[in-house]
Amino acid sequence: MKTRAAGTVAARESGRGSDSPTQEVAVVSIAVTGEAGTRIAAERGTVTIRIEASGDDRTVVVDRAVRQHAALVAEAKAFVEAGDATAWEAADVSTGVFEEWIGAGETQERVRRFRAQARVSVRFADFGALGAWSLDVAGREDVAVENVAWALSSGTRASAVDTLRAEAARDATARAAAYAAALGLPTPRLTALWEDGLRPGTGGSSPGFPEPARAMRAMAFDAGGGPTLELQPQDIELAVVLSADLEA
Repeated sequence: MKTRAAGTVAARESGRGSDSPTQEVAVVSIAVTGEAGTRIAAERGTVTIRIEASGDDRTVVVDRAVRQHAALVAEAKAFVEAGDATAWEAADVSTGVFEEWIGAGETQERVRRFRAQARVSVRFADFGALGAWSLDVAGREDVAVENVAWALSSGTRASAVDTLRAEAARDATARAAAYAAALGLPTPRLTALWEDGLRPGTGGSSPGFPEPARAMRAMAFDAGGGPTLELQPQDIELAVVLSADLEA
């Protein structure tokens, strides 16, 4: 953990009765950071499937993409209904035109081709179903597994972040107390607390805590040239960072 501490001395006046002389009391300001982090096993895996068909005949190309899109959407809905997945989304099929050079040398010519594309994403709670489906669709024409993103359920994430916020606050006060004790000062009193990036005049990153790590997976090939799915859920990293001002 990185520690940052700064101390400044200010004068405060206090009186002891009307006949007592004014006494200056030195107050030490202590600025510290507080940090907390954890790793939690992923609970959700979102697989994104890319559909891409191309060819010389626009009607044929679009029909190929639409058929694959309809099949994947139907399967996505079935996974949600069965409880294997929690959500799905799909972008409509889009079409475009591109030019391609074929042949070589003097025989080379430019031809016009058509392309149809779409994506379907399914958020799985059952990693076994995710893996089996990914292997299945990877072998289909005009279909490829684009990536898998791992995450926590919303409930687990919210609970973990609340715990980390409390731990980071305790870390900050413990650091300040250690500095105060080393200097022979009384227990410090908290005067201000900021989440990361919110301390005035520091600019910094966005407030709060880093987003969960997202693991991307690519298709691999075995010795026989066939596709294999490297599906290993990644731990999700969460962290909370704050800064605090205290006086002792």
